[in-house]
Amino acid sequence: MSGGRFAPWTTAFYAAAWLAVVVQGWGSLLDDDPIARLRHPVASAERLTTRDLELAEALDRAPSLEKRVLSGLYGTREEILAGAIGVQEEVLAGLDPGDPAADDVRARLRVLFEESGRGPEAADRFGRDRAAELLAHSAWRTPDEARDLLAARAGLRDWYADVVLVREAPPATADAARSDLLARGEVWKRRSVALLAANLLLVVVGAALLATRVRFLRELLAGAGGGPPWSLADGLGVFVRGDLWNRLYFLVLTGLLEEPGAADFPGSALAGVLLSWGTLLGSLPLLWLVHRHLLAPAGRSAVRTFGLDARPGQVLRVALSATALDLLGVHAIAWTTWGLGVLSSWAEGFDETLAWGSTGEAFLLAADYVLWAPAVEELAFRGLLYYTLRHRLGPLPAAVLTAFFFAALHFYSLPGFLMTTWSGLVWALAFERLRSLLPGIGAHAVYNALFVAGLLLVYR
Repeated sequence: MSGGRFAPWTTAFYAAAWLAVVVQGWGSLLDDDPIARLRHPVASAERLTTRDLELAEALDRAPSLEKRVLSGLYGTREEILAGAIGVQEEVLAGLDPGDPAADDVRARLRVLFEESGRGPEAADRFGRDRAAELLAHSAWRTPDEARDLLAARAGLRDWYADVVLVREAPPATADAARSDLLARGEVWKRRSVALLAANLLLVVVGAALLATRVRFLRELLAGAGGGPPWSLADGLGVFVRGDLWNRLYFLVLTGLLEEPGAADFPGSALAGVLLSWGTLLGSLPLLWLVHRHLLAPAGRSAVRTFGLDARPGQVLRVALSATALDLLGVHAIAWTTWGLGVLSSWAEGFDETLAWGSTGEAFLLAADYVLWAPAVEELAFRGLLYYTLRHRLGPLPAAVLTAFFFAALHFYSLPGFLMTTWSGLVWALAFERLRSLLPGIGAHAVYNALFVAGLLLVYR
């Protein structure tokens, strides 16, 4: 076939296959326990709750104004305790009752119940207090020896061990445990405040730039600009084919890594690398299809078609404005859904490779999040799907439809779906503003970089 045109029956075949893969992805999301997709659910839940609880201890002892502001953003100590109980109970529900790790989870839940003022309920549900008995009947002399004992025989470490020592140990040891607990909490607080400050700075700078361009929104929604130098059918045909091959790439690799004994397979390390950079590698067919069937027949270069030669000053202004709008909307959605009690599973936002992987694995995945995902996803959804829809639709309808597909194909729960939809809408309008992918790539990269930084700084 030549000229960049597809036979309708082949596009229909690819569309049916693509739809089947997408439906399977949504079926897995609706039927699956999110915890089951984690390789180390017990350890990951412990790490997540420990760091959050240590942060809560620091917030609880912060000066009054600082405490009010930060507790409003991250939750009060009582709310964080309640969240930790929910996380540990979710993990316990997914474990076989005979699994030795279940006893450790129950021990952590008992500590959480005691700290929440639910001691009688803890006794009814979890029986005797193993940690208190260990401290009372074992010959330990130093706080470190007590912590080693609690870790080895009760599965309690860090926050969980130290609050037991504060409650059960002699005064000198209790004071030392409290001091260590607060010192760790201060570290997580400083890092969290730094991330918060980075978010706020980006919002302020971007909002200031946006305020000088209010007229732009009216111009944008009026429908300036038109479609790309390819047909609607060809653009949709390339998108369906490219996205299908991308999803099949991930299905095959994840299937190999989930096979029994996969960790011992000689190629498992290579498969892990291929998965970490899957956004780039899985999208190579899409890049070829765009060049072969859309750009080459029109005699156009990618640089000209996707605005990669846009003026740097314009790109920076639009990217910062898009970042501000994106962060404001995402945080508003997150706080609103949280306030309404509509919550995602903690497992959805906890990337185990960033938390537990080697330095090399974490670096590769961070590069995928910050470099390859923004570039490839902006090309696929804004440069290809949105631009193609502009043949028939105005900027806002095309942006809304593209944002819906962008969010739906990420397979997130409702809060994640709403936040991703908002981001996709903002990035589509950023593309419309300059007919350049660069502002959206920049805003997308900043969003992903903040996510990666949060995980690396607080939970790694």
